[in-house]
Formats: sequence, C-alpha cells, structure tokens
Amino acid sequence: MTQKEFHDRLKEDAMYRRHLEETDQPFIDDLEKRMKHPFRYYQREALAALNFFMTIPETIKYPFKEEIIERDYGNIPFYGFEMATGSGKTLLIGATIAHLHQGQGYKNFLLITPNKTIYDKTIRNFDLTHKDCVFSNNLGLKYNLVTGDNYMDKSSGFDESADINIFVFNIQKFFDTDAGTRKVDKAWEESCWKDGRGNTIPLRQFLQKEKLVIVTDEAHHYQNFKVSNRNKSSGDVIIDLKPEVVLEYTATAVLEDTVRRRQKIIYKYDISSFIDDGYSKKVRAFGYSGFVDKQESHDVTIDDKKKIITTILFHMLKKKALENEDMKSIILVRGRGIPHIEAVYDYVINELPEDDEIIEETYNELYHGTEYETLALIKVIG
Repeated sequence: MTQKEFHDRLKEDAMYRRHLEETDQPFIDDLEKRMKHPFRYYQREALAALNFFMTIPETIKYPFKEEIIERDYGNIPFYGFEMATGSGKTLLIGATIAHLHQGQGYKNFLLITPNKTIYDKTIRNFDLTHKDCVFSNNLGLKYNLVTGDNYMDKSSGFDESADINIFVFNIQKFFDTDAGTRKVDKAWEESCWKDGRGNTIPLRQFLQKEKLVIVTDEAHHYQNFKVSNRNKSSGDVIIDLKPEVVLEYTATAVLEDTVRRRQKIIYKYDISSFIDDGYSKKVRAFGYSGFVDKQESHDVTIDDKKKIITTILFHMLKKKALENEDMKSIILVRGRGIPHIEAVYDYVINELPEDDEIIEETYNELYHGTEYETLALIKVIG
C-alpha cells in the first residue's frame, strides 16, 4: 500500500484506535512527571501509539507493523510522527527516549538534526543545566549529552556508568573531514570510545556495536537513501549504523516522492488540528494587493517597488525587535523568473537608495492606511 493508504487505513483500524485511546496508562503518567511540561492529549496519544507498536508480540502478525519495516534498508522499523510545528515534538522526543530506556532497555540514542539552528536548539533542549531542557528535575536518570562538537575529546564529560547516552549531531557533523578523513571515522586519542579490549575506536564504530535508536528531527530533510553521489543524507548514516529502531519526527511528512524515502506515519497531529485546538500562535500576514490589472513582466513595476519597500519596512521592525536576541531577520523575495529576479536585485542595489519619491509615497500609504499594531510600530521606527 502507498504511504497515504497506510495512514488512512491505520487510523481506521479498530485495534490501533482502541490503544490510541489509552492515554491514562501508568507509564504515560510516570513520564509526564519526568518532563518539564505537562503533556497535551495528542502527545499522550503519540506515546500510546508508539508503545502499542513496540509491544505487539512477535506471534501476532499485525500488518501495519510489518509495513513499517524497511526491507530495502536493513530490515529496520521506521516509526513516523507527523507533528505540527510548535506542537512540542522535542518534549515528545525526550519522553520517548525515557520510555524506550525504561520499557525496552535502550541506552544509546542518536538525534540527527538538519541544520545548525535546530542542532543548537536540540542541544539546549537536552542540557540539564539549561532553562530550555525538556526534562524536569524528577527525571531520575543519569545521562551523557554528546554533541558533534565535543565527541572528539573528554569535554563531553562522558560517564560510562550513566543510564543513557544522548548523541546530538546535525547531518554536516557526520560528514566533517579532517585531513581527508571523516572525523567520525577517526580514532581520536582523547576520546571516550573504546572496544571490548579498551582500545580507542572511532565514534561510528562505537555506535555500530551498540543497541542504537536513531531519532531524526524534521525528518523530511535529508531523506535520500543511496540515491546520489553527494552522500550527505540521514539515510546514509542510518544504513551505515544499523540501528534497531528509527523514529522520524516531522511537520511535513514525505508521502509521495521519487527521490526521498517516503515515510510511514503511525501518528499524525497536523497544523489544522493544532489551530482548531487553540494551541497555535496567531500569525498575521500583511498583504499588498496592488493594481487590479497586473502585468507579467520581467521589469520592476511600481507594484514591485512598493512591495519591496513595504517588505524592507517590516524587516526593519523585525530587526529592531530582535536586536537583543541571537537571531537575525531575513527577507525572502520570490520573482517571476530569473530575469525578473535579476532586475529586482539591480533595482535594490542601484536605484532604491535614491528613489525618494516612491519611498515617500509607499510610506504615506502605510501611514494613512488602515490601523494595525505593526503599522503603528513602523511609524515609530520610521
């Protein structure tokens, strides 16, 4: 069955639905005490769904569990969770780690993130000394936090007696090279990774010999599995490390794609449910309609200029709001093709700074237009 058919049929399956409703199970209540924030109903459902799949006896041939095993990629089960952005995926990941350790005996967890921003955030989320940590003081487990920056020496403070090892890497860290060799393939003299005889080994080799769970955050990124020469995908890492379980968390699941591996979703909580439940933050968009008769031209039109200037004004507002934060405001511009983008670029660089008339006209339209909170703030910075 296709990935869409998989989820459509699963959510109607009587056995699955019955277990999904068991959100008051003792293990979920216990996990909640260990986390920084209380669970919402959908996080409880997600935990119930995973526990259901993980505890189905081998004697029962449940067709949906058979479907999530990727026969082409080492017979590894891939459990997919499609969760709306902002719905607490990282809290759920933390709870899942604690649950799989206590319920299934897993000790080693590798979290793969797609970029540096999410990588840095994930490290904060699992650092017990940081205010953003997802675990509470009642976790009751001792764990090592090893990152793509500290695995090469003893700066991670690795304690072999810890209950859990959490490794946080972004995909680039796995492909970093040193003198032509990938760093994860080097036996670093000051590192903590040993074989059974006490010899120092590369981190990759250490993970390969462990009972490993891999967690991919924003899993719709880097879903290539041996399909290109770039060889920079979570698929390559997963296949090489041969984990026992892969958990995929994403806001946008890959269901239909000819290149990336398509995902089997065992629990879904989409953005529409997130909004309907009243959990999402309000997002406001400011639109500029322009003239009724629009011209599909490569030239920079009056409409284009006013949109660009309006965008820059909002950018200045965001930049002011973020000046004390470790974040940057950016502008993304979509054009009507490459020639139009080149014309827009030329206008912004060479003409806009001297285009006082259109700047003043655009600003006055905003100033005397409909009153919005953001426009009132633009008046202040203007």
